[in-house]
Amino acid sequence: MSVYKCTITTTEGRALTRTIVADSVAAAKERIAQEGHFLLDIQKSAGDSSFFSFAPSRPLKPKEFISFNHEFAVLLRSGMPIMAALDMLIKKEGNKRFQSILKEIMADVSHGESLSTAFSKHEHIFSPTYSAALKAGESDGTVSQAISKYVDSLKRAERIKQKVKAASIYPVILSFASFFVVIFLMIFVVPAITSSFTDSGAELPFMTQLLMSVADFLKSQYLWFIAVILVFVVALKISLGSDYGKNIVHKWILKLPYIGSLTKAYAVSRFTSTLSTLLSSGFTLNGAVDTASGLVSNSYIRSGLRGVVADVEKGEGFSESLKKIGVFPELAVSMIVAGEQSSSLEEILMELSSLYEDDVENGLTSLTSIIEPMLMILMGFVIGFIVLALYMPVFQLAGTV
Repeated sequence: MSVYKCTITTTEGRALTRTIVADSVAAAKERIAQEGHFLLDIQKSAGDSSFFSFAPSRPLKPKEFISFNHEFAVLLRSGMPIMAALDMLIKKEGNKRFQSILKEIMADVSHGESLSTAFSKHEHIFSPTYSAALKAGESDGTVSQAISKYVDSLKRAERIKQKVKAASIYPVILSFASFFVVIFLMIFVVPAITSSFTDSGAELPFMTQLLMSVADFLKSQYLWFIAVILVFVVALKISLGSDYGKNIVHKWILKLPYIGSLTKAYAVSRFTSTLSTLLSSGFTLNGAVDTASGLVSNSYIRSGLRGVVADVEKGEGFSESLKKIGVFPELAVSMIVAGEQSSSLEEILMELSSLYEDDVENGLTSLTSIIEPMLMILMGFVIGFIVLALYMPVFQLAGTV
């Protein structure tokens, strides 16, 4: 996803500048056209096009964003007017870039724009879901409650992200450390020890010969080994930079045992939660599905959901279209069918989000408990093989004495 700065005109003839998060310039233009606006100029935000930049820079960290919204909701709940609450938050010392954005929002509100419209101009910070939640709160006079509800969902999402990091950091560190230890042993330690075996002229065990062959290969071809790793990393980066390559990689991830099912559950949870919020704020089903699909991180699933939009526009049922992409579990599709038939789709979607969110949290906990001992066993096997291969000739020589 990239951040674009757009200059647009509304149907009333007003010129506005806003930021949009989209996959490409074409997607951003299509989004603006769907909203009924006219695009005058579009530019990719600076700092987003570097080869080594993995994500657009954000002027606000998730913890700061949650803190801001919590304080904003408390001030509104206490009866303070919106303008006074924004002014107080601006005066609070903190992120200067964010303060300038709040000043722009305050100026827009003072000129008669709604709070949700003012926030929606800064999509690189305030997602369409956030603006939709504000719009829903404005419609029934519950802005503070809408913000609190959004913050609660954001906290749950952050908790899952932290669990993902916790589940991956230790295995990644252990894997890298073990990899470099093994490479060090194979290039420097093994040749120094095995040289005395070759000098003796004795026939070496198969395990020792295999170890020596691998060590000789790594020592003589280490530059090629490094080059292959670098080429792989660069190729992966380039592939993930294109829609086609990203779809292939993300589709492959979905086929991985256990990780694939967790990825699907997280996508279903994120999509249904966002879709419920958008529908409750007055979005049409097509517009809500299109916006919610953009927040799904897996490119393959996101492409499938975009296909759902096209199917619904042709008159096909929403639940039938979801079933076709093969990502949503039967239970989820059945509950959505029930929601469509009982006109309670928003409530059913939120229940689905909570259900699969719990599945993701429990799955991550189980994954962590499985990966760590498996890595320890694997590395113990590798180190044990090296040690045994080095000691077998010693035992063999000792037996001949």
